[in-house]
Amino acid sequence: QRHRSSTAPLLWALLLGTAGARPSTPPADRTVVRESASVSLVAVPVHVIGRDGKPVRGLTAEDFSVEDDGKKQTITAFDVVDLKRVRESTGLSSDLPRAARRNILFLFDLTYSAPAQILRAREAATRFIAEGMDSEDFAAVATTSVERGARLQMTFTADRRQLAGALTAVGLPNETDKARDPLAFVTTLPGDPTATTSTQEEGRTNSRVIDPTSAARLYAAMAQKSADDYAVTRVGRHLGEMGSLAQALDAVEGRKTIVYFSEGFDGRLLFGSVARSRSLEAMRADNDAMFSGSFWTFDVDRRYPNSPLQRDLSDTVGLFRRSDCVVYPIDISGLKADGDPNLGDSPGRGEEFLFALAHGTGGELIRNANDLTAQLKRIAEKTSLTYVLSFQTSTPAEEGHFHALKVRVRAKGARVSARAGYYETRAFQSMSPLQRMLSAADMITHDKAEGGFPIDVLTLSFPGGKVRRVPVLLQIPAAGFIGMKPEERHPIELYVYVTDESGRVADFFHRVVTIDPAREGDRLRRSGLVFYGTCRLLPGRYRVRAYVRDGHDGKFGFRVASLAVPELAGTEILALPPLFVNEQDGIRLKDHAAASAAPGAPVEAEPFRVGETAFVPQIVPVVAAGGNSRVCLMVYRRSGETALAPFQIDAEVVGAEGRLRRPARMSLIGRSEPDAEGLVKLLVDFSASDLPAGDYSLRVVFRDARDTRLQSESEARFRVS
Repeated sequence: QRHRSSTAPLLWALLLGTAGARPSTPPADRTVVRESASVSLVAVPVHVIGRDGKPVRGLTAEDFSVEDDGKKQTITAFDVVDLKRVRESTGLSSDLPRAARRNILFLFDLTYSAPAQILRAREAATRFIAEGMDSEDFAAVATTSVERGARLQMTFTADRRQLAGALTAVGLPNETDKARDPLAFVTTLPGDPTATTSTQEEGRTNSRVIDPTSAARLYAAMAQKSADDYAVTRVGRHLGEMGSLAQALDAVEGRKTIVYFSEGFDGRLLFGSVARSRSLEAMRADNDAMFSGSFWTFDVDRRYPNSPLQRDLSDTVGLFRRSDCVVYPIDISGLKADGDPNLGDSPGRGEEFLFALAHGTGGELIRNANDLTAQLKRIAEKTSLTYVLSFQTSTPAEEGHFHALKVRVRAKGARVSARAGYYETRAFQSMSPLQRMLSAADMITHDKAEGGFPIDVLTLSFPGGKVRRVPVLLQIPAAGFIGMKPEERHPIELYVYVTDESGRVADFFHRVVTIDPAREGDRLRRSGLVFYGTCRLLPGRYRVRAYVRDGHDGKFGFRVASLAVPELAGTEILALPPLFVNEQDGIRLKDHAAASAAPGAPVEAEPFRVGETAFVPQIVPVVAAGGNSRVCLMVYRRSGETALAPFQIDAEVVGAEGRLRRPARMSLIGRSEPDAEGLVKLLVDFSASDLPAGDYSLRVVFRDARDTRLQSESEARFRVS
C-alpha cells in the first residue's frame, strides 16, 4: 500500500452547521506529561528451560519466588501461556496476556557480516515468518551498522506480508558499511585491517631469530596498530548503537527475543591476543620481542584484554537485560551452501563477542548451523511456554528509577530466564526518537486506550469504483489544548492505520501538524481541531486505529473504530449514515496530499459538499436543546440513473434503549443531482426543539417511490445537551 508522510501547515476551511463539541472536563495543568502512569502492577514473563533444552511444564505459582530490589513479593496473579495448546484450541488467543506474547526481532549486523551470509540469513528469516511463527506472535526487522546506527525496518507486527517485504530490503547490496567508491578508484577504507595482514606476515622471517630493526616488521606493526585503533573505535560505536537499540526496546511491552545475525568482530580486540589461540610462531616472536625490549615491533595494548571495550560490552548486555531482551546470536560466518567452497571456511572470528552477548542475556549462541530455519524453530520451541508472574508494588514512584528483579524456581536442573527488572515511568522528553517510535507502535499494536489526550474518529465509505474512497476524520476536542503555553509550539503527530480482518495493513497515513498556541490557542480551546484524511480500500470489514500524540510533551490519544466497506454489486439502493453538519469556529485541516488524485486519474467529487455548499461533519454529533442542526442525508442508487429519482423518506428519532420514538422534524434546504456513481445528497434542517437532553438516534429510511420494496435504512447517534 501507499506510504504517505508529511508535515502539513494549518489550512482554514469555511464551515456550515450548528452545535458544539462534546463537553468534557479540562484536565489539571501539568508541567510534565508522561507516557504511562506509575507502576502499580508488575507482570514478569518467565521461561524455564530444562536440562534437555526444552520448556519445563507443570509448574505452579508455589514453585516461583520473586524479589523486587531484594524484597520478596507476593505473587497476586499467575498465568501459564502454552502456545502449543493455543494452536490446538479455539478462542484462547484473545485471552493471552500482552506480557506473554512473543516479540521476535530479526536483527541483521551489516558491519560485521558478508553480503552472502546476510542473504542466507534473510531467506531463513523469511521462511520462518511464513512457516514457523504462531498466529499470536509479533515480529520486527532491524539492522545495525557503524555508519548508520540501529534502524528499525519494520516495527513489531503480526502482518507477515509486511515483514516479508521488510526482509527483502535487508542487506543487499551492502553499500551501507563499505562506502564503495562509485568510480572504483578505492576498494578499501583507510585503516581497513584486511589491507595489512599480508604485510605483517611478510615481516616475520622466522620464529626464533628476531631482527628488531627490520623495517618491514616495524612498518607492519605500525600499520597493524593503526588498523586496530580504527577497528576498536568502530567496535565501540557498534556497541553504543546496540545499547541504544536495547534501551529503546524497553518501550515494547513483554519479553523480546532477538535473533541476531552476525559474524561478530575480532575477539582479539576485546579479549586480547593472549586469550586467543594463536600460532606458536607468532607467540614466540612476540615473547622474544618483549624479552629483548623491542616493544615497538608489536602492539602491547592488543596483547591483553581491552578494559574500556569490555565495559562497553557489559553496559550493552546490561541494557538488553533491563529491557527484557534475550539475544540468540547466530554466527553466520559458518554458513555454507552445497557446492559453495567460498563460504564457511573460517567461522568463529567473533565467537567470543557473540557468546558473551548470548550468555549475558540468557540466550544461546548458535554456531555452525547451515539449516537456519531449523535453528529458528528450535528458538521458537524454547520460548513456546511462558509463565507470567504478577505482583503489586507499593514503592513510591521515582521517575526513571530501575527496580532489579530476581526470580527463582523450584525445578531441579532448570534454568530460569526472566526480565532483569523494570523502570519507573520515564519523562517523554528523555526518550530517544527510536524509543518514541517504538512506544507509539506498541500503543497501536496492543490497542492501549490510556493516554489522557481526547480524540474522536469518524469513518465513512463512499461508493466509487473497485477501490473505495474512505474519508477518515480525527477530532481533538477543546479539552486537549487546555494548558498549552503560548511560547511553546506543539507538533501534533497523527497516525491512522486500517487493518483487514486478518490483521494486515490495508492502508495508512501519517501527518504532523504544528500548533502555535500564541496564534491559534484561543480557537483551539473553544472548538478543538479536526483533521480530514483519506484511505483507499477494497470492499470488506476493517478496523481503523487512530493515534494522536503531542510531540512536545508526549500526551497521546488512541481510538479504534470499526468500518464496513460494502460490496455494491447487485445493490439497487443504499442509504449512508446521516451526517450532522459542524458550524463551530474551530480549526479544520484537510489533507490535500491524500485527497489529490494521481496524474491522469478522473477528478473525484468532494464527499462533503451538497451542490455549492461545502461542510464538515460533526464527529460526535451534539445538538443544543431547543435548537436546530443541519443534517446531510445520502442515498446511493444503482449507476445508470441519470436523473434525480423520486424518494419517499421516513425519519424518526429513537431514544436510548428504544423508550422514545417519534417522527423527526426535518425540512429540505437543498439537494444535489446524482453524481457519476449514483450518489444523491440532501441537506435538511433538523429540529430538536421537542427533545429533552439525552442520547438519541436519527433513523432514516429511503424508499423508491416507484417501487417501495426497494428500500434502505441508516442511522446516526447524537446527543441533545
